[in-house]
Amino acid sequence: MCSDEGLPNTSKPSLTASLAAALTAGAVAQFLQWAVVERNNQYAESKEIKSYFIRGATRSADTVYPNREFGYGRLNIAGVFETIRGNV
Repeated sequence: MCSDEGLPNTSKPSLTASLAAALTAGAVAQFLQWAVVERNNQYAESKEIKSYFIRGATRSADTVYPNREFGYGRLNIAGVFETIRGNV
C-alpha cells in the first residue's frame, strides 16, 4: 500500500468501500458457483446477477432506497437465494 502522506489534495480510498468491494466479489463468486458450476443458470449475466442481489438486499423500513449511503440496501447473499426459492 502506498502512502500519500504530505501530498496536498489527496485522499485515501475508504477502508469500508474496499472491504465492501471484496465481500461483494466473494458473494458474486458464490452465486456464480451455484449458477454456472452447479448448472442452475449456466448463462447468468451481470444484469441478472445485479437484479438478484438488489432483490435479496436487506433494507430498513424507514429508509428510502436507492440512496448514496446504502445503495439498494445491505448485501444479503442468503436473501438472494431465499428470493430465488420464492420464500420472500
